[in-house]
Amino acid sequence: MAGMNPNATLPSATKRRVETVSVPFDQPRFGAPVILNAPGAAALEAAPSADVIKPLRDSKEPLPEASEVDLSQLLELEDYPQAPDVEMAHEKGGVAPEASVQVDFDGGSYGNPGTIPPDTHGAPGKTSVMTTLNNRVWWHDRSGTLRADVTLDSFWNVFGVPIDTFDPKTFNDELTGRFISVVCGNARLPSSCLLVAVSHTDDPQGNWSFGRITVDPATMGHVWIDYPSVGFTEDKITICVNLFTIDANSFAGVALFVIDKPSFLSPPHNFDFDQFVVSDQGGTLCPAIVADAGVSDQYLVSNWTGSYNGNGYLALYKIDGSVAAGTTNFTRVGFLKMPRTWSFGFSGDQAPQKNTPHRINTGDARMHWVVHRHGKLQLSHTVFVPASSPARSAIQWAEVSLTGTPSMSQSQLIGGTNSETYFAYPSLAVNSDGDTLIGMAAFSSSIFASGAYAFKPAGGSFASPVIYAPGKNTYHLTFSGTRNRWGDYSSTHVDPADTRNFWTVQEYAGPTADRWRTRWASIAPPAAVPTV
Repeated sequence: MAGMNPNATLPSATKRRVETVSVPFDQPRFGAPVILNAPGAAALEAAPSADVIKPLRDSKEPLPEASEVDLSQLLELEDYPQAPDVEMAHEKGGVAPEASVQVDFDGGSYGNPGTIPPDTHGAPGKTSVMTTLNNRVWWHDRSGTLRADVTLDSFWNVFGVPIDTFDPKTFNDELTGRFISVVCGNARLPSSCLLVAVSHTDDPQGNWSFGRITVDPATMGHVWIDYPSVGFTEDKITICVNLFTIDANSFAGVALFVIDKPSFLSPPHNFDFDQFVVSDQGGTLCPAIVADAGVSDQYLVSNWTGSYNGNGYLALYKIDGSVAAGTTNFTRVGFLKMPRTWSFGFSGDQAPQKNTPHRINTGDARMHWVVHRHGKLQLSHTVFVPASSPARSAIQWAEVSLTGTPSMSQSQLIGGTNSETYFAYPSLAVNSDGDTLIGMAAFSSSIFASGAYAFKPAGGSFASPVIYAPGKNTYHLTFSGTRNRWGDYSSTHVDPADTRNFWTVQEYAGPTADRWRTRWASIAPPAAVPTV
């Protein structure tokens, strides 16, 4: 396993270039065309005997976690005020939610091909909502009417050869209104690649340009690419991928691809990118999604160690400079001290569900989502508490001030050791007023696996989570493996048509046993108080 070294010297960049392929939305793809006026999600919830199965990939070595921190690199020395842990409303006597669902509809479901996990993701636009799952890509209008869908492979296979795709993620760049989508291809093969696409307009049913970043053995080794984490600034699109060896599936570090965003978004859409290969900083260095205009510095946050010297720690990194000018620089800013400790994960399935002894896997403590807005970073990830003998998965949220020397300013735990509900797979968005919404999965012995959200007003604390996509049945699906997979992530965004509102898409257990569905919700915060 690749080690983690708090004092390691970080690498310099390797320059590479990608020639893209541009295609219209409705052009027939390699193997299948986009399907217009397709059947709804419920019609694709096929029985196992009638369904084509997308097989699980082989188990990988777990991501590493550090055992120590160089305390001389701490970014703050004094503790800061902590908000109290928050639990489900029924566990706290019926606390009223502070944000309400305006529209909700199913975004996609298990079947054709059947796959686990769905890797729930997507983004809203001003006219369409795009959902990208491990089996299919879906386009709905904003009221939930299905406009088109296609298999994930067919959407991406524009390069003249079939590519086995997985781990899709899609974003709406608030700074440009364009859709940015990524996916990994050809797991555990020398042809492993990262595919990246950008829409030509703010309509995800318009033209797209596609680029392919292949593994370079000379700089990356004999590895394959897994689990992309995506962020962007005024001039950069930054993608972090985890690397695993082809022969043994052992962890080999990360690669950071820093794309020159203006060239990718402009005709002919070819782009340069800088590549950093890092073997000693652990996995999933999550780049921030920047919503502030004029910001070019790309911050990244990772889980470092959940328990050391009485605290947990996160690592903060920065990429500055310009890809176009050849001046990008990758540095570790320092370590952020958290007031709690946590474990990196359970050894097996943990989260309970109603009416069955089968539990559900809630992943690990890798960083899920980082947003850069109003001069601050907000972040969220799953943690397992208490650290010494984890009994629950919970969501850790934190805020980092970037004024002067970056420093932690507040944090809060959703769930925890006293909560009967387990939470996992968070995603977050911060609106123009500074309000925050976290979308997440919720599990307990009294409910079926569900999708939920928690709202925090600017300057306040999170209200109790609200289940908006209640589970309908039991869920146990392993494809001859050992884990009852869920996740591996979710997606939450600011509404591009109204920068106060939010959209989130979460997985939930469907009405048919052992079948997942995903559900979108448009969520409005309380009405703004007029300024006098």
